[in-house]
Amino acid sequence: MLISGLQSSSLFSELATSSTSSTSSSSASSGNSFDSALTSLMAAIKSGDSTDAKKYLTEVEKLAPSNADSNSPLGEFLSSVSTALSDNNIAGAQSALTTLETYATPSSDSATSALTQDVLSLFSAINSGDLTSAQTAYDKVTSLLDTASSSSSTSSASSNNSTSTASFTSLLKEIGSALGSGNVNTAQTALDNFLASLSAGSLVSASA
Repeated sequence: MLISGLQSSSLFSELATSSTSSTSSSSASSGNSFDSALTSLMAAIKSGDSTDAKKYLTEVEKLAPSNADSNSPLGEFLSSVSTALSDNNIAGAQSALTTLETYATPSSDSATSALTQDVLSLFSAINSGDLTSAQTAYDKVTSLLDTASSSSSTSSASSNNSTSTASFTSLLKEIGSALGSGNVNTAQTALDNFLASLSAGSLVSASA
C-alpha cells in the first residue's frame, strides 16, 4: 500500500494545509522571530499596554515578509493597529485584534483538520487489515464530508476539483461496500487502485 505516497502527494499536501489561516501562513513564512514578535504585540494589546504594543509593532513591521499582502486579515490588522497606536488609541488596537482573531479561527478549520486525520486513519486501517478501525474511520469521514457538503457551495468548483471529487466519492462507495460485507481485501484493492491513479489536485476540495 502506498500510504506514504498519499502523504507526500500534492493532493494530500493541499488537504493538510487548506485550513491554514492568513495569519499563520504569514507567521510561518517569516520564521519564529516574526511569530514571537506578533505574539508579544497581541499580548501587549490585550493587556492595554500601549508602550509595549508600539515597541512590538515596530519589530513586527521590520520582520514582516516583504511579499506580505496588505489586504490580508493580518495586513489589515497591522495597518489598523499602527493607526490606532499613533493616536494612543489602545481600544482601537484591541478592536482590530478581535477582528483578526475571528479571521484566524474560522469554524471550518477544525473540520478540515479532523477530515485530514480521519482520512489518514481510514487508509491506514485498511492498509493494516483492521476492519473494525477502518469502519469507524469510514463512518467519521463520510459524516464530515456530508457536513461539509451541506454547509458549503460547490457552484464554483473547477473541473479538476470535480474530477477529484468524483474519484474520491467513488472510492468511498467501494470502501463502504467492502467494509459492509466484511471484506477488507476488496477495500485494500480499491484504495491501491485509487492511489495508483492519483493525479495532482485537491482531495478536500471534494468536500469543501
